[in-house]
Amino acid sequence: MRVIFVSKQYHNPCAACKFIRKKCVRTNGDTDDCDRCIEKDIKCATESDSSDSSDNNFHITEDGGKEVKAWCATIDQLNSEIDAVEAELEESMVQAKRQASVEWKLSLINGTLQLETPILSMEELFMFTQASIRYLSPFSGLFIQQPVRFQCRSISISLGLASKVQRKELINARRNRTFMLDYNKEFTKLSALFDHRIVVNGLVMLYLEQYIPFTGFLHVPTFLEHYYSLDDPMDSALVMAVCTDALFTLLHKIHYTPHEVRMFADLFYTRCRDLLFDMYDDPKQKLNVVLVTSFIQKYVADVRLNELEANRRVTVALLICADLAQCREKMTLVEWVLFQRSYFRLKVSNLSYTFIHDDKFDITIPEALQIMDVLDDEPEITKGSIRMTGEIIRFTGSPYIPFLLGKVTNIFDGKSCDILFEDIARFELAIKGCWNRLPAIYRICDDPFDPDGYKLVQGKVAPHHLLPFTILHLVTGLITSSILQPHVMPTFRNSAVAETIQVVKTRLRSLALTSCKVLVHALNENWVPSAGQHLPFFGLTAMRYCLYCMEQLACCEDFEFPTELLHLLKKRVDNKSKSLLPDGHELALSSALLYNYRGGPCHGSAFEIYDNMYPLPGFALFSDVFVSSLNNVANRQLKMSYSS
Repeated sequence: MRVIFVSKQYHNPCAACKFIRKKCVRTNGDTDDCDRCIEKDIKCATESDSSDSSDNNFHITEDGGKEVKAWCATIDQLNSEIDAVEAELEESMVQAKRQASVEWKLSLINGTLQLETPILSMEELFMFTQASIRYLSPFSGLFIQQPVRFQCRSISISLGLASKVQRKELINARRNRTFMLDYNKEFTKLSALFDHRIVVNGLVMLYLEQYIPFTGFLHVPTFLEHYYSLDDPMDSALVMAVCTDALFTLLHKIHYTPHEVRMFADLFYTRCRDLLFDMYDDPKQKLNVVLVTSFIQKYVADVRLNELEANRRVTVALLICADLAQCREKMTLVEWVLFQRSYFRLKVSNLSYTFIHDDKFDITIPEALQIMDVLDDEPEITKGSIRMTGEIIRFTGSPYIPFLLGKVTNIFDGKSCDILFEDIARFELAIKGCWNRLPAIYRICDDPFDPDGYKLVQGKVAPHHLLPFTILHLVTGLITSSILQPHVMPTFRNSAVAETIQVVKTRLRSLALTSCKVLVHALNENWVPSAGQHLPFFGLTAMRYCLYCMEQLACCEDFEFPTELLHLLKKRVDNKSKSLLPDGHELALSSALLYNYRGGPCHGSAFEIYDNMYPLPGFALFSDVFVSSLNNVANRQLKMSYSS
């Protein structure tokens, strides 16, 4: 079916009528002069048919050319959309015919439904799953659905072991940090050493210039109005929170040593904490409590590694968010926008904590975050960032993704997990469906699982446009690399099931390798703070997940490990560590606690050791993860090569 624009014309208009875009009327017939030319006493010159037909009967004039071009473009777009729909419909019909022609033999043994016909591809497995849902669901109570068991050889250093150490720290009561300042005792003495107004003003202005345009966590005019109204910036909890966040977020933009950063950060955080105590009891300060907590939680959790204190504050702030979400009509648009963005940050922080402490992935999207609003006076880069954040929320909030992530958390800890065939079969189609629902500006390719997709991140793609593609492969890499070791359960061991599992294994390895390549090549200049990017911790997190994928691929016995990818990853990690980690926080293998922790319990508190040796212990933990995990992957790869 095609849309065709037809221009009806009973005779060729004369040049004069055509120029003024008036109807050419010939009362005396087509061969005579038109009425207008006779009235004006001018020569009636008619253009040839060929000149009109060569341009589809359109003569674009100055006052109508743009409109006609726009109509033609719209028609072309409609035609392409119709072609796409027809192609999709044709493909669906072909698939339906194929499904109708495929037969599978099943048997019911001891209450367990077993497949007797081998499945030869992931497409056929998906067809079988759909047929099972359609025809067998009414009888699901009559037989047992047998899942596939996925196993892991050992605990993952990059995710499982680091989380295990953090769980141990959360269980034990932890004393205050060595570098933690008592504000009431130390501030007077510290004030004599520096002018805090100069430090605060420098951090605030740099933060507003380098960080806020990419995140939108503050409305600059509103914040500056508040900031300039203060007699002393140390009396504002929000200003103190901003300075605390700026010190480690813009670590490579400021000219302080790591010890100076820790000293200032603890000073500002302690002052902010004291002000927060009074704000909790004031109903009018609810929004400020949420904003302040969203700015300080990453410093407490990720830099000082005090997850317990960070989670207490985040939990209280989330309870306040639940109340504020019901008071939309009482807020101004600026207040609502800032509330949404702070609410999002707190949800992400809480998700990280529940993963470490409870092995849960609860990515429930609150109603207040379903649509992320923007302000008219915000820069375009801020608007684009917020719209992208909204799309990522919708992507990761799909029920299917947290369901699978919750299943594979056992693999992080070196345990096994059980997943049904039907949940595995629809993984690729579910992820592609989420990808296709993204706006076209973020879909940098048609097929996100194209084996050559890693080449896209090597080009000059804007970081904000690349981020959804990278996050898709973060999720894919986490899930597929976790379930690379499927095993046939004894209750349904037969050749058909074994062949089906081999098909699943082959496809999962292909997806895991594709995602791993994308993540390795994504560790490029797009994430370096010196390039104006605001995501240093995202770069560190991406490396951590990438190392996890490599760890799992290195465990596959009948798989040719991509050695060149390991060398490239090591080179990328070395470069990223230098650009993202502060001076003096790059650990050698001999001092890596996690690598030595593999063989047994670590004497003393690992984080106490970090805290006593490094002013910014969170960065030391990241470095430990990279060094230990890289060495572990290299050792596994060597063992596999020797055994083969």
